[in-house]
Amino acid sequence: MNHTPTTVNVVFRTQNYELGARNRLRLEAEAGKLQDLIADFPVADLHVDIHAYPKHPGFHVKTSLRLPNDTLFTGDRHVDMHSAYLRCIRKLMLKVKAYKAKLGGEHRYGKTPEAEMVRAADDETASLDRLTQAVAAQDFHVFRAALSPWEPALREKVAAFCGEDDHAAMMIGHGFNRTELLEEITLNAFEHFGDRGRTQFEAWLGAWVETSFGKLVADPKFERHRLEAMR
Repeated sequence: MNHTPTTVNVVFRTQNYELGARNRLRLEAEAGKLQDLIADFPVADLHVDIHAYPKHPGFHVKTSLRLPNDTLFTGDRHVDMHSAYLRCIRKLMLKVKAYKAKLGGEHRYGKTPEAEMVRAADDETASLDRLTQAVAAQDFHVFRAALSPWEPALREKVAAFCGEDDHAAMMIGHGFNRTELLEEITLNAFEHFGDRGRTQFEAWLGAWVETSFGKLVADPKFERHRLEAMR
């Protein structure tokens, strides 16, 4: 008896956004990336919620893939709807792989590579959500705390910059210190968070190192006053 592979049934719901026929076909085609992974399941329904922010540019996309005995969830925020959707699909692919490994008895202690990648992706999404909420509430302290997942990489970026730039090496320890530079980067990221566009967040944050250094050098008294006002 031949088995007919299951196809993904996609259902869209939108808020503050009209999904045209062309975009619908495009998103349905992208959902096809799940096809090989779900072909052996008797049913697979993908529900996609697209929410456009009414007061500032950006989208929150949530997906739920309903399988026979479980439902897998993902979500992402981005200024571009399609980018947020693609991230959701990529995370769903990892989750389906982890789920199938679990069904096959390969999910020992929940530490398959796919499961670890899912956790990392979900943690980053949750942290970006906290950053977005902190900016919306104009809460610098919450924003600074939510940056903690990126802080080690940012400290390495600052250390590399100070080691490669003779002017930076001279100013650190004399004009100001690395902690002040990190605070300046954080403040600039807080103030310009909504302007980051489609750039990957870690790269966008790292790009503020040189600009923040330049601001501290140009007017250290003013920048220290700005930092003090936010503490």
